[in-house]
Amino acid sequence: MHLLAIASVLVAAAGFCQWAGSPKASDVPTGQQLPSMDDTRRFFVEPQLQRVPFAPIVATEPKVQVPKIWGNNEFRVALLSYADTTRIYASSKSRWTDFNTGLELVMRNCVGQGTGGAYLIPPSPGLTHPTLVVYVYAVGSYFDFQMNYYMSAPYGINPAAIQEKFAASGFAGSANVAVAVL
Repeated sequence: MHLLAIASVLVAAAGFCQWAGSPKASDVPTGQQLPSMDDTRRFFVEPQLQRVPFAPIVATEPKVQVPKIWGNNEFRVALLSYADTTRIYASSKSRWTDFNTGLELVMRNCVGQGTGGAYLIPPSPGLTHPTLVVYVYAVGSYFDFQMNYYMSAPYGINPAAIQEKFAASGFAGSANVAVAVL
């Protein structure tokens, strides 16, 4: 699992994170703002992205609705559902500990290098694909524009496509990375 964690960050941070801007490490949201380390398995769900949007959730675990966005000054942290070219993973079982581990890796491998980035939270036992993504970005960045679009439309963001679309737009910040997966 550790190898997957490092590879996840490196996929997003391999020198191609101009899309995330340059959030200042000194502006990271405080421990009181972010969820604490917790090993309780929770059911993370994004109701508007379910196959039947806003369908009732039947799960015995505590539920957490995503997206979750935290901020301080120009620094933003977002927890979103993972989308790839064929599917949006609108629900998953995970832990706040996994989120915090991902945030620490992005802080060390991306923010520490002067840029934002993303981390695919490894799949929970019994699952084969990552289902949640932690993004760290600056206000006013290309990704901030994407978040504004994402929050107003029921589409998922494919983290692997962000840099490609950003480069294709001539680094203009207007190419949309949200994908509709039906």
